[in-house]
Amino acid sequence: MVVTAAAALVPSPAVAQEAVSAEELRIGYVNVDFLLTQSPQYRTANQALEKEFRPRDEELKKIEQDIQAVQEEIRGLQERQDSESLTTPAAERRELDAKLRDMAGELRAMQRKFKRMEEEFREDFNLRRNEERVKVETAIRRAINEFAVEEKFDLIAARPIFASKRIDITPRIMKKLEAQHEQ
Repeated sequence: MVVTAAAALVPSPAVAQEAVSAEELRIGYVNVDFLLTQSPQYRTANQALEKEFRPRDEELKKIEQDIQAVQEEIRGLQERQDSESLTTPAAERRELDAKLRDMAGELRAMQRKFKRMEEEFREDFNLRRNEERVKVETAIRRAINEFAVEEKFDLIAARPIFASKRIDITPRIMKKLEAQHEQ
């Protein structure tokens, strides 16, 4: 009975032929994070996003400057009101108070508009950035798979706990990405 169990653990000749020795294995490591931030596909995606969102970003900056200008104007009027409160006639003080209230209302409306536009900008930008990231990740995955098949690799690891420089194929994958990008 012990002999039968031991015989079951020994592989048959057919299985032994399929087994690959460690010397025959082709294993590689790819630093995907590096490729995600340094590949030409990533740079192209970033440039497209910048071009697409620049007008909205500039509009937000303009509104922010307008808000700051109104805040400065309000501060100036408040300082004038504080310094001249004893010498200013009552009618002029009421007029200044009304102007300050109107400007404060205008400022709140501008701030609400800015906040709403900023949130929409962020949401739209994040959505588009994620779409572009998926495209870049797909290009990287395709390049790695094609490379693995062409070079007859048995395993390519993307995020191992440890990988020696000897099996780092990241530069070779980068060259493949660059060649694909030029096409």
